[in-house]
Amino acid sequence: MNSDATTATASSDPVDLNWRVLVPAAELDEWAWLITRLAGWLDQSSQTTAAEFTEYFQARPTVEAAIWHLDQITERITTLIYQWARQ
Repeated sequence: MNSDATTATASSDPVDLNWRVLVPAAELDEWAWLITRLAGWLDQSSQTTAAEFTEYFQARPTVEAAIWHLDQITERITTLIYQWARQ
């Protein structure tokens, strides 16, 4: 019996390969959603919340800079998922 013909490795199974991409992609999608919600919340926060944010982070980053960075992270995650989906 030829062991090469009867033994399939996990990496040779297309379903397994898709699963290996879909699970991290779904996880990244959840993180992108959470980051988007956080950026939206921070953008709409009260002056008290913004002041506490500034105090806690010692104005590094500013509220505006934090929102910008969160938006950038979301864009990069979305781009990564899109590139995976096209493969």
